[in-house]
Amino acid sequence: MRVAVTVVAALAAAELGVLASVFGLVWVVPVAAVLALAVAATLWRRRALPVAVMVCAACVPAALAHTDPVRIAPGSTGAQIVVPASVADLAPSYRRGLGPLLIDLRTAQLPRGATISLSARSDTGHVVVALPQDRCINVTVRYTRLPHPGRLTSEALRAVSLQPGSDAAGFPVIDFFSRELSGTADGVALVLFGRIHPGSASQTVVTRRAVGADAVDLTLDVASPGTVVVRDFPDRLGPVNGWLSTSTFDDQGRGQPFATAWPWELVPPNPPPSEVSPGDRWMQPWTAAQVRDGTPGRWARWLKGIVPWQRAVAQSAAGPCAPPSVRATYWTRQDVDLGGGRRVLWVNGVGASEWNTELPDGTLRPAAPLTVDDPG
Repeated sequence: MRVAVTVVAALAAAELGVLASVFGLVWVVPVAAVLALAVAATLWRRRALPVAVMVCAACVPAALAHTDPVRIAPGSTGAQIVVPASVADLAPSYRRGLGPLLIDLRTAQLPRGATISLSARSDTGHVVVALPQDRCINVTVRYTRLPHPGRLTSEALRAVSLQPGSDAAGFPVIDFFSRELSGTADGVALVLFGRIHPGSASQTVVTRRAVGADAVDLTLDVASPGTVVVRDFPDRLGPVNGWLSTSTFDDQGRGQPFATAWPWELVPPNPPPSEVSPGDRWMQPWTAAQVRDGTPGRWARWLKGIVPWQRAVAQSAAGPCAPPSVRATYWTRQDVDLGGGRRVLWVNGVGASEWNTELPDGTLRPAAPLTVDDPG
């Protein structure tokens, strides 16, 4: 019984030692160890050995964790939302210990041609830097991917042969404006104007240049164990802390913070007619009833409007003042159910469009464009 109690106490001491180190309170561990040994040696000599075991269990993982640069800033919990009115209101750096950090620059007065440097770090959560949609901004992000504190605790405990709990898996982050739908499975990445950069423990530098001689130069030093989002957002989207809620996008449960996917969830003003009325399904040839009911005309109007709409969404995803070479890499997808198959329309940010046929296994093959005269 005494052995079992000692083992449980040692495991608890190890966890507390690591937590003290992670929160920058590693000095507490040796002080508590000296006091515990002194009390055991003078008052509870028969229990000195179990106390010594617990002291070692606390000190060894704490020392191992102390060698890791990961720290959680004490005294800062919950979401921190920074909404400066001007550059003068910005602090040089922001850091959050427990919770996300959200810096909203959409309404800030940013002088033309200004140079701004900013540091943002969350020790445990996501970081979002929201930019205005009506300004040209050259963005340079120096991104550091931090290990999650839970992983640090696990590594320190394994070093002393103690079994840690499992780490909570993050949500995947997907580039919805890429033809390949590339992304990361663990949700740890820099998402700059929708483009995903997994990053590493060493600093990763990513730059996005804007078109405009009076563009603001913004340099960000960002560190987080979660998702970092840097892009423009419309003023109507808010509150800012709601952007990091998780949305489910498909029946497999894939989801990611909403801020990383905007404007993917924008709904076309005119969906395919077949989604509005089953009688308006795409046919070849059109039935007499469809012709009398005006179905071909509705499809013609939809085809005329969908390409400009998708182009506008892709342009929004690329961000304001993005050069044409960048906008051309952002694609939007529209599926059209033909009853016996599916066509896929791709449109990029400069208006180029491509049609595919989706096979039963999900493979896409090039296809001729759909037209009202030749429904395909």
